[in-house]
Amino acid sequence: MVQSIEASLAQLLGYTSQQSAEASAAELLALVQQFNAAGGVLPFGRSATKVVTHPAASALRQAQADYVLGGPDINAAIAAAGAGKVELTEGDFDIASPVLGAATTTLKGQGWATVLTAIANLNDYMIHGSAVADFFVSAMKLDGNKANQSSPANKYVVFLDNCDRARVEDLWVADACHMAVRVDNGSDEARVERNRITGATSDGIKVIGSSGVHIIRNYVEAADDAIALTASNSDVLGGLIQRNTVKGARGIKLNVVDNTSGYIYDVEISGNRVFDVTNTYSIVLLVTTSTGATGKIVGTTIMGNRIYNTKSTAIQTFENVEILNVIANIIRGHSGDNAGGISLSGVIDGLVELNQIYDIGIYQAINVGYYTGTTGPCADVRVADNLVDSLGTAKGINIANGAVDTDLGPNTLKNVTTPISDAGTRTRRAARKENSGTSSGTGAQQTIAHGLAETPTRVYLSNIEAAANAYQSAPADATNIYILAGSGLDYVWKAEVV
Repeated sequence: MVQSIEASLAQLLGYTSQQSAEASAAELLALVQQFNAAGGVLPFGRSATKVVTHPAASALRQAQADYVLGGPDINAAIAAAGAGKVELTEGDFDIASPVLGAATTTLKGQGWATVLTAIANLNDYMIHGSAVADFFVSAMKLDGNKANQSSPANKYVVFLDNCDRARVEDLWVADACHMAVRVDNGSDEARVERNRITGATSDGIKVIGSSGVHIIRNYVEAADDAIALTASNSDVLGGLIQRNTVKGARGIKLNVVDNTSGYIYDVEISGNRVFDVTNTYSIVLLVTTSTGATGKIVGTTIMGNRIYNTKSTAIQTFENVEILNVIANIIRGHSGDNAGGISLSGVIDGLVELNQIYDIGIYQAINVGYYTGTTGPCADVRVADNLVDSLGTAKGINIANGAVDTDLGPNTLKNVTTPISDAGTRTRRAARKENSGTSSGTGAQQTIAHGLAETPTRVYLSNIEAAANAYQSAPADATNIYILAGSGLDYVWKAEVV
C-alpha cells in the first residue's frame, strides 16, 4: 500500500489520530510548497536564531517567523536569542523605543529591503548598545525621520557605549536628527564598515575615547564632520580610517577636546576619497589649547588620500602634533576659491613628501609655521619631492614665521607666482625651485619672467616646432630669462635653482 504524502508527514510528526494528523500535515505541506514557490528566501526560526517580521507581512512570512509584531518585538527577540542571532525580514518596522543590543548578539536585516523608521517624536536613539561586547548590527536601512523629531539634540541613530568589538556594517543610515553613528566610551576594536550615511544633521561617524577602531569603506554625507575620532581625558591608542568616500561640509577630523589631557596615538588615514568639502578642511588634526589643554596627537600617517574640488584647506594641523607623515596624497582644489593645499602648524617632527597638488586657488600649496599670530610653531619638518602645478597660486611652498629647522628638499613647483617663500629660522634648503612655460618666438630677444625670485642656475629650452632654435640671448637675472627664437615658432622653457 502506498501512503499519501500527507500520511507520511503525519507519521514523521508522530500523530496518532489519522484524520487530524493528515489535515495538519496537509497544511504544513502547503506552507512548504508556498515557501519553495517564493524562492525559499526566508530562514526558519530555530534555536539561537529568532526571526522577526511585521503585521503587514504575508501569511507565509508570518508563519515562518518567531515574532510578527514588527518593531515592538525586536527587543523581545534579542532577549530570547541570547548569544545568538535576530533576523528581520524585509519590510517596514516602526521604532517607538530604542532597540537594545545584547552581548554576543547579531541583529541583521535583509539589506536595504529591511527598513527601520523612527516614529514621530521618538527623540531617542534607534539602536543602543551599552556595555555589551561583540554586538553586531548589519544589513538594513535606518531612517532617523529627522523632519518629525522635536528634541533631536544628542540622540543618535546608532549609539554604542562601552561596547568592545562591536560591529556596524552594511547599513544605510538616512536623515539622522543628530549624529548617524556614535561609538563611545571605550568601545575598543569596534568596526564601522561599508555603511552609507546620508542627511545627518550633525556628524556622520563619531568615535570618542575608543582605541583600535576601524572605519573602512563607508560613504558619508553629513552637515558637520563626516568622520571624527576624538579623545578627551582618556587616550586613544590606534585607529584606521581607510577607503571611505566623504562628501559635505567637513571631512575627516582627529580631535583632542578643549581643556583635556588625552592623547591620540598611531592613527592611519589612508586611501580615502574626500570631495566637494565646503567648510574649513578636508582632513584636520585639531588639538584645541585655548583653555590650557595638554593633549597631543602623535604618530599620525595621512597617506594616499584623494581630495578633490575642495573649497577649503585640504590637510590642516593646528597645535600639539608630533611625528606626522603626510605622504603621496593627491589634492585638487576649486581654482579661485579660498582653497589651500597642506598647512602644518604646531608640528614637531613632520614629513611632507610625494604629494601632488593642483589648482588650489589663491593660498599656499604647502605651508609650514604659525597659522595666526604666534600660535602653532613647527620644528624639524621635511618638505621634499612634492609636485605643485597650480596656476594663480600665491606661493608654492611657504615657510612661515615660527618654522624652525625646516628641511626643504627638492620639489617641483610649476605655474605659481612665488615658488618658495622663506621666513623661517635655520631652514635647511636643498630645494630645486623651478618654473616652466611655453612661448612663441618673435625673431627678436624676448624677456620672460621666470618667477623664481632669484637668478636661476639652469635654463632649459626645447623646441615644440623644429625650426624654433630657441637659445639664451643674454644671461638670466633674478627676474627674467632672455630668449631668442624663430618668429612664430613655439618652444618650451624651464628655469630652476638648485
